[in-house]
Amino acid sequence: MSVTVTRSPAKGFDSTTWLAVLALGVTQITGWGTTFYIPAVLVRPLSGDLGLSRDAVFGGVTAMLLVSAATATIVKPIIERWGARGAMALGSALMAVGLVILSRAGGLAAYILAWLVFGAGAPLALSQSAYVALSLIAHRHARRAMGGLMLISSLSSTLFWPLTAWLEVHLGWRLTCLGFAGLHLFLCLPLHALLPKPSRQAGSGAAPIPGAMPSHGSRRRRAFILATVALSLAGFVSWGLPLHVIEIMRSVGHPTSFAVLAATMMGPGQTLALFAEMLVGHRVGILTVGAASLTLMLLSLLLAMAAGTREFWAIAFALSFGLAAQAVAMVRVFAPLHLFGSRNYAAVMGQLGVPQNIVFALAPTVFAMALQTSGPTAALLLASATTVLALVAMLLLVRVTRPDGPGDRPGHVARSVANSSP
Repeated sequence: MSVTVTRSPAKGFDSTTWLAVLALGVTQITGWGTTFYIPAVLVRPLSGDLGLSRDAVFGGVTAMLLVSAATATIVKPIIERWGARGAMALGSALMAVGLVILSRAGGLAAYILAWLVFGAGAPLALSQSAYVALSLIAHRHARRAMGGLMLISSLSSTLFWPLTAWLEVHLGWRLTCLGFAGLHLFLCLPLHALLPKPSRQAGSGAAPIPGAMPSHGSRRRRAFILATVALSLAGFVSWGLPLHVIEIMRSVGHPTSFAVLAATMMGPGQTLALFAEMLVGHRVGILTVGAASLTLMLLSLLLAMAAGTREFWAIAFALSFGLAAQAVAMVRVFAPLHLFGSRNYAAVMGQLGVPQNIVFALAPTVFAMALQTSGPTAALLLASATTVLALVAMLLLVRVTRPDGPGDRPGHVARSVANSSP
């Protein structure tokens, strides 16, 4: 069974695009909630039953991200062979296999094996393929569709942390993992297999969304290198620092209860960024968003260093950092589509995913070492210096992608994207 996309001249989504966003929202919430987020809840029973240290338990996430980096480039050929639906269904099957292995683990070897399987399935079942699928389904509305998916997916930890905790108490962690494997097999896999596909017209004769860069040449290579540097460095901060915000606040003198409360304000900041993208994002260039979000991130880090034990400014830091970090995450998804177009989106996302996932995997450990050896100020200085480098790379990217001629003006490019038929 398949659903064929039909297009209307309306400015909003058609019903098929909405269904795709909602279906992928369910699978992304489930996919992240049953893999990446489970150690935060199950760390104690996993440590106790498997004889693992806390570092070893969270080392599974690092293994997942490193394997994701190594396998990110396989997404494009699999999508070309099986389509986005087939690739994501395969990813769901791999996630189920990983959870079954985890449920039967008796020690470190099987535990790490489960996370290696998660890493192989992640580029197929999680964000990378989901955004590629939406770029093929939503076409000229891809950015808004992706923003909607990000908004829904942001609920993953909110829903699955309490669910995982409740199931662990009533069923134990092994049966909980088996139940999650069932979700991948009987919920996520069918939803992926039944995703809408581009219409026959869209797949053959119609022009894809064009990119701002030429299809080849030195200008394109410079843009790709700068995008890699900017997005990887920005992700180093947005992935690595949040895990240590509570400890940083405690280290400067805030009580634990306030540190936890203040850190939770990153969530509303992220939600605010997502709503802003949904409402007005299509009117603002994505590289402009990138430069603005990195500037805000730098200001928030400087605010954190100056805040000391002043509670109001600590909350302001968490709120503004959460907003900036989520905006950076959106740029990481949307910028490749803007720069290189929908035709090359799967390949570019795979190529960018290799250095990014390596950096993301190392970031929490690097910040932990900085915090442990040199204190909170050193961790914040490291984040600030990295953000400055990311901002410089982003500004250079803006310069490299600046149109050269009257026929290449930003308004012309925007109209070309908006008017390209799927």
